[in-house]
Amino acid sequence: MRPTVEAVHRALACPHSCGYMRLLRLGDRWTPLDVRFGVPLFDAKLNDAVCHHARQAGIFASPAALREHVREQRLLALRLQAFISAHTAWMPTIDETAAAVALPITSVSFDGRDLSQASL
Repeated sequence: MRPTVEAVHRALACPHSCGYMRLLRLGDRWTPLDVRFGVPLFDAKLNDAVCHHARQAGIFASPAALREHVREQRLLALRLQAFISAHTAWMPTIDETAAAVALPITSVSFDGRDLSQASL
């Protein structure tokens, strides 16, 4: 694994998960552009690669491994919800009868080790 991929993998703390990430080269370093969980259905080659690595890691090899996968996905969802809540503000829409819309209040940056508020 590339150092950036390993850093994201450690930061997410989901060793029993499957998925993929897209990286963007910025100068002489790679930075995460997108992290996707699950098995991609739109690209057969990527689907094969993710399934191959999931089989190698034994993510779905036993009922216990499947339970651990489900547990990690639930914990990740809770952490993601907390992250979204910390970086959004609920603002009423122009039409007061419509639902409120979550708007971003900060920009974030991941440097390969730490997630921090980005300065623009």
